[in-house]
Amino acid sequence: RGMGFDFAFSGINDIFELNPRNLLEYDIKKNKIKFIKRKFFEIKPEHKQDYKKARDMYEKALEFNKTSYATHGNLADAYRQLGETAKANSSYQDAITLAEKVLIVNPKEIKAMSMVARYYALSGDDKTALARINKALQLSPENIEVLKSSVKVFEIIGRRELALKCMSEY
Repeated sequence: RGMGFDFAFSGINDIFELNPRNLLEYDIKKNKIKFIKRKFFEIKPEHKQDYKKARDMYEKALEFNKTSYATHGNLADAYRQLGETAKANSSYQDAITLAEKVLIVNPKEIKAMSMVARYYALSGDDKTALARINKALQLSPENIEVLKSSVKVFEIIGRRELALKCMSEY
């Protein structure tokens, strides 16, 4: 809870380019940052290579273990950052399927629940994303990872007021 939002965004210009095309307002004084719709930042060209390396590493990891929802989700994130939308959507669906299997075995698995909520949100299934993240918040309202995931999910699905509320919790 201590450092919070200001610390998280203090070095953002090092990786992301903030410009009028992708940012309406950048105001961290009151723990707020406002974005245009669902496009948060554009990656600076010099960091695209990092996502290519990440993509390659996650693809290699999946050759050895295809059952990790987190690896599928991370691969999807890399694809999304590289503009490979079809591959990202497919990997998010794989991550969702695997995380849901974990939740069948252990319905109170907070990590799987909060991560699958983000995968649903990024896949465009706002209703299921909202249900999953609300359940995670209900089960573990002070868990920092759940709070961070909830901020992401609420922002992705366009529920900024809830994102800001969760941000103020940590």
